[in-house]
Amino acid sequence: MSEEQLAPYRSSTFPRFVSGNMENIILHSEGEVSEHIKESKEKIYFRDRHTPGVKLIWSVPPQKIDVLPNSKAQISFAVDDEYCIEVKAIVSKLQRLDWLLRNAVVPEQYKEYQKRLLERVVAYYCAFEVIEPETKTDKVSGLSGFAYSLFSWPKNKEQMNLITKINAAKYLFNSLYMAIVSGWEIDDALAPEPAILSKQTIAVNNSNEEVLSPTENSLEALAAYLDVDTQKKLCKIIGRTYCAPELELDENGSRNTVTMIK
Repeated sequence: MSEEQLAPYRSSTFPRFVSGNMENIILHSEGEVSEHIKESKEKIYFRDRHTPGVKLIWSVPPQKIDVLPNSKAQISFAVDDEYCIEVKAIVSKLQRLDWLLRNAVVPEQYKEYQKRLLERVVAYYCAFEVIEPETKTDKVSGLSGFAYSLFSWPKNKEQMNLITKINAAKYLFNSLYMAIVSGWEIDDALAPEPAILSKQTIAVNNSNEEVLSPTENSLEALAAYLDVDTQKKLCKIIGRTYCAPELELDENGSRNTVTMIK
């Protein structure tokens, strides 16, 4: 640590109680998943650090680092400071969703949906660990920069890249929530959509346009088939109020969904 970083600890009688901002870092594990069965017979999954191949990876790398002269470490590790806190929050939600969905009890016929949805969630938070130095171009500044901030417009390529990743995650959260409150159905005659959507599909989704795919089921529809306790936990993770759908039949026998707030 630098002298500036050590100063608060040296001047305090109780260094351990020195407060400060939490570092914007997050880790995630990769490797083989182990299985544990509780006394209640509930099966849960986890990663054991003693298992060969299991390792910890930076999801959001350390931001407060002292670099050597002429070092490019800051360029290689730093997340744009205007979005770093939001990135950390998004990644944290995605990682908690990962383990919630991984340990969720899913009907056997929808295991493939669970597998692909997990792949999507992991891909979304792993995308933030990749820092592209070439996107760190000069930002729009001055009065123009103020206007860009006012309308949440990206000021350079890095911010545009981060916003795309953030919006993809937010669209996922919205879709999971809508699946729960609207009681989305999976058409067993159709196949599930791919785990990784094309950039074009993500761009259309983020534009809030209605997307209809008559040949594939949405992976997020799986959320409607989770038990109520898991649905409530999912809503808590993404910061939404749990609403239970009440299903009714109209005059033609078609299913209608009435949302009941709990």
